[in-house]
Amino acid sequence: MFGKHKLSQETAEAKAVVTSVELYQGGMRANWGTGFTYDVGMRVHFDDDTTADVVRRIGGMGGTDLTFTVGDIVPVRYDPRDRDKIELDEDALRAEQQRARQLSQSQVDQANQQAVRDAEARLAGTTATRPTSAPDPDPDQLDALVKLDDLHRSGALTDAEFEAAVHRLQGS
Repeated sequence: MFGKHKLSQETAEAKAVVTSVELYQGGMRANWGTGFTYDVGMRVHFDDDTTADVVRRIGGMGGTDLTFTVGDIVPVRYDPRDRDKIELDEDALRAEQQRARQLSQSQVDQANQQAVRDAEARLAGTTATRPTSAPDPDPDQLDALVKLDDLHRSGALTDAEFEAAVHRLQGS
């Protein structure tokens, strides 16, 4: 069972573009559980260059911890024998969103550590020294990291390719 649609044992993967996000307002379900419930419109792009527009309710009665923005690229699974049976691959999206949060949190942590070093240096009456092993990323580097993350989330880069590219970009 995959979402509301029973998918056959054989499923295929695809990517979809989020075309709309509506907060589901059915009764008290909009914020009943740990998250919200959404009706998410998606345009699924199949390997044979065809597309299908679908709307799927994500979250159910317990809500969801997933977030959606129009224009996001999200993973979906579908029944190759019946392309009407399409579901958001919530586990894959959850993993992608977790990786993006970790990358973002790592950058915030580095900036916070540097801010503490700078403040302590000011208190001591000296100028702060930047560590040579973990320089603050410049705006171009941050843009490149965001683009790499987008490519990774879209499936254009594997986990290993993504990690290698990040390490190259950060000079480690």
